[in-house]
Amino acid sequence: MRSAGGREASFPFPFLQVRLSRIELKYLLMLSVIALTSAFPQDRNSEETPLARVGNTIITRKEFVERYESTPGFQRQIASKAQINKEVFLFSLISEKLLGIEAKAQGLDADTAYQNAVKEVEDPLVRDQLYHVEVRQKVVDTPAEIADAVAKSRITLNVLMLYASTKAGADFLESRIKSGMKLEDFSFVGDTTGEFTGPDSMTVHWGDNNEEIEKAAYSLKPGQTSEPIRFEDGWYIVKIMGETVTTGGGPEELANERRRAEEILSRRKEAVRMVEYLSTALKDKKAKANGKLFADLAGSMYDVCRVDSVNENRREREKFILSGYVMDSLTTRLAGEWDETFVDFPETKWTLGETVGRVFGQGFGVAEPTLEKIESTLDQALRNLIYQEELTQIGYKHDLEMSPRVQDKLSMWKDFYLANALKKKIADTVTVTDKDVADYRAEMAKDSVSLELVKLREIITQDQGAAVEVSRLLEQGTSFEKVAESFAGGLGYGTRTRTGYRTLSGLGGLGNLLRGVSVGGWAGPVHTREGYVFAQLLGKQSVSPLSADPNVDMNLPLRDRLIADRLKLVTDKYVAGLAGKFGVDIYADQLANTKVTSLPMLMFQLLGFGGRMFAVPLASPDVGWTQYWDSRGHLIP
Repeated sequence: MRSAGGREASFPFPFLQVRLSRIELKYLLMLSVIALTSAFPQDRNSEETPLARVGNTIITRKEFVERYESTPGFQRQIASKAQINKEVFLFSLISEKLLGIEAKAQGLDADTAYQNAVKEVEDPLVRDQLYHVEVRQKVVDTPAEIADAVAKSRITLNVLMLYASTKAGADFLESRIKSGMKLEDFSFVGDTTGEFTGPDSMTVHWGDNNEEIEKAAYSLKPGQTSEPIRFEDGWYIVKIMGETVTTGGGPEELANERRRAEEILSRRKEAVRMVEYLSTALKDKKAKANGKLFADLAGSMYDVCRVDSVNENRREREKFILSGYVMDSLTTRLAGEWDETFVDFPETKWTLGETVGRVFGQGFGVAEPTLEKIESTLDQALRNLIYQEELTQIGYKHDLEMSPRVQDKLSMWKDFYLANALKKKIADTVTVTDKDVADYRAEMAKDSVSLELVKLREIITQDQGAAVEVSRLLEQGTSFEKVAESFAGGLGYGTRTRTGYRTLSGLGGLGNLLRGVSVGGWAGPVHTREGYVFAQLLGKQSVSPLSADPNVDMNLPLRDRLIADRLKLVTDKYVAGLAGKFGVDIYADQLANTKVTSLPMLMFQLLGFGGRMFAVPLASPDVGWTQYWDSRGHLIP
């Protein structure tokens, strides 16, 4: 097997289906049991059980499982490949830890970009910890409440409902019922006022419906009718027409029923407690927003919207989205105000540009936009962001960033960002000239090697908030093309799009994911040196380096692959050197006994007081370094 430099290379640990240079090899992992010291717990069920030691850093079962289960991976859905997938992931984490240790030794933790990236993660974790302390921990479900909830969850109610838009209308309906008229006998077919509707049927199952409806329904017996119940849109009267009771069930089913009841009870109590806390915590907050800048921003958004409508020959735009293109337009329109303070907190300040960037990262859209609708939606978006910032600062005042829960979560992000900082530093040393590309082309042509090209539409963002928003939109079924259109431009905000030919081998982890994607499908996100990358496969073809196809510029794909090959070679050798420098031990039996699922998924952490983030850093497959690692002394034959 030849590396990019042409010399022979082999794996001391044959595992995984990997691609080195241009040959695909299949190996079976044959890791021997490694010497285990008494310094580490050996309980196979313990979350703190070590799976590997990297220098003085321990990769625990807890971190491994959490990150493995929350990161999409190639062929994860194939249960028979679970052991190989685990091994690949563990070696990738080892690489990350080695690079992180070295990056810190080189002082890269003092880099502003690294510190900003860590702060972007720390802030929401601190706010989530505040929610944990002030809301979640102050909610208690009593045994009686849980038993009552389980009992109700076993009863499904069939109900009929009448609706009245006003209290007077509801009182009228109630008076007719009390005078002897049955709810099911009402009819409003001829009513054109919209005052009344019904009777409408529905099924009520505890935990799945509005809590007020449930309270009323479960307080009644079959045949009984409720008093009018008030909701935001009007008044409802319900009647129980019948019920279905579930009986029996084994221990596992009973445990699931109890778990569901506890989750629903806690969620509902947390909602009440959160309102109580916010009403006091934010009562005296003094954040100030510049009214003139707000008006200028909303007006500029509306102007961009109107210009787009004219350009598209449409009377009205169906939806206004704060896209990368709009961001670029706003930067130009508001250039004189972009660096002015927009929101002034006691602890910090946000410029207009920073504020718009935060709104962009959270996602912003207005259906059938008017100036008033844009102002209203923008006002609510800003209020949410301001409230979240104020809550975050409360968390810092209580030193919640030092809590074990935050520190444990943040530590893996620090390792991840440090490793990427060092990868970027290494990448800056790799250069490719035009002559290198020409020689590479000639070498491949001489060997009659064809390139596997893919045409991609990509979304690239350096901002985790924007990456989460892209993920959310794609999950909801928004077409990749529309999402890419929304995020086009925005170069000043770390988000951009591009379309063109790439080589699969030059795409790293993204290339692996794309191997299982059909034309039209998409993969991502994958974290690369460019940031978070999503890619839609538009086409694929096998092309000779000497191709005269006018639709394919071979220089870019060849340069792309040559840089990738050289960077991989340099990085693999560098990481292998770090493994020798700091030492690596792998606890193979503990890894073998670590249970994982075979579901490829991308997990998010829902944050207290709103918002979400990626549950874990997205580790990319990185195993090539093992072919250069001298493992003698680390493995027992």
